[in-house]
Amino acid sequence: MNLWKCENWLNIIDVERAKTGVRLRFDKDVDDEVRRSCKEFLCWIRKQYYFPIKVHIYIKSANTIKALDGDMVSATFFEPDDYNVEPYIRIAVGDYSYIIQYSWSPDPR
Repeated sequence: MNLWKCENWLNIIDVERAKTGVRLRFDKDVDDEVRRSCKEFLCWIRKQYYFPIKVHIYIKSANTIKALDGDMVSATFFEPDDYNVEPYIRIAVGDYSYIIQYSWSPDPR
């Protein structure tokens, strides 16, 4: 069974009332290359998959973010127990310039 192609969610989610899709939000200080890459990826994923529940993705300019358990992490995913509550993803990308400078160079375009 392909999780992304299944449609059992039709029996669970009220498609008439549910908000669908993926929404991308950026902190104002996020690197332009990160912003461009995320938007490009989101355009691709929207063409490939249907999101029956709206997922919010927050791209944060911090090096790390605090998870619900208090740990400092690079990303989190909140999956609510209620299908009427929208899940969200938070991703910390503030260390992008450091990684580029000291670890590797991006694919030139």
